Amino acid sequence: LVKQADKTGEKEEMVFTVTGAIMHMNLPPIERDPVSCHPCSGSAALTHNSSGMREKLRFLSQSITITGFNSMTFDDAINALKEIQHTGEWEFHQGQLLKWTPNQLQGYDVLELLNRYLRSQSKTERETGILIDNNVDPKGILARLAGNTMVHTKENVVRYYRGIINGGKKRYMMTKPHAFRTGNIVEAQFSIVFVKCKGDNVKMKMILQAIAMINCKHMMVSTTGDHRMYMTDCYISECKP
Repeated sequence: LVKQADKTGEKEEMVFTVTGAIMHMNLPPIERDPVSCHPCSGSAALTHNSSGMREKLRFLSQSITITGFNSMTFDDAINALKEIQHTGEWEFHQGQLLKWTPNQLQGYDVLELLNRYLRSQSKTERETGILIDNNVDPKGILARLAGNTMVHTKENVVRYYRGIINGGKKRYMMTKPHAFRTGNIVEAQFSIVFVKCKGDNVKMKMILQAIAMINCKHMMVSTTGDHRMYMTDCYISECKP
């Protein structure tokens, strides 16, 4: 999704922010080859030159699944996404855009935000990629697997932050992706794209752009009776000299 900038009139990408607790994540660093496997029980090995490996590498992503545990603000975000999907239907043929609904995990609505590490190189137009951050690919595994057919671009970058208060002002400091844990309360930024899928259909996807960790006195609390979990006492930590 794009919007027209007020001052310049140029189109710019719209970025959305949602707050929730991490229920599942698949984040860097990449410490071992994520796509190759070894022959076992008679099955053939998946080699780095096979089409199966290239397909698996193309979909390899850093991702988080977050929930608001039925909080009003998270439900508002879900409803806003449904409205965006409804509005987007007018840009396509009737029935072409697949209906978007949030997945559920442990009975709660969740948002799945992801961003692929690499994108395929066009046969006609060769893109100039950027270096993969050392905190993401410390051993150079992704760079080696990408070869000449895949590329890492600025659109594939996810930024990681820690929220702090310094001098009474809220700010964000860069942090490493391995600092995040399941249960952390985070602010996640994402963009929205409409992509073609099988047949002539189109679906709405959320592309992860940044994650900011928010400290909470209790990240998730489970009541003994019905095992419901909820967020409580969230705050941004004070920056100490």
